[in-house]
Amino acid sequence: MARREKRLASLLEARAKLEARAKERYEREKAEHEAKLAAREAKTKATGKKPGGKPPQPPAEGALPTDQSI
Repeated sequence: MARREKRLASLLEARAKLEARAKERYEREKAEHEAKLAAREAKTKATGKKPGGKPPQPPAEGALPTDQSI
């Protein structure tokens, strides 16, 4: 019983670390995304033409499937 509780506690701790890292990554990627959108808008205003290609996708919030707890 104690071993199970210890394992569950370590899983909760690992999940909290993953969520904290994911939040930091999301904030960083969100700032980069907003910078890209601002640069795209500035280029549109400067040239008067719509930029080619797809607009950048917003970052995904939360932990990614590839995130690991090390």
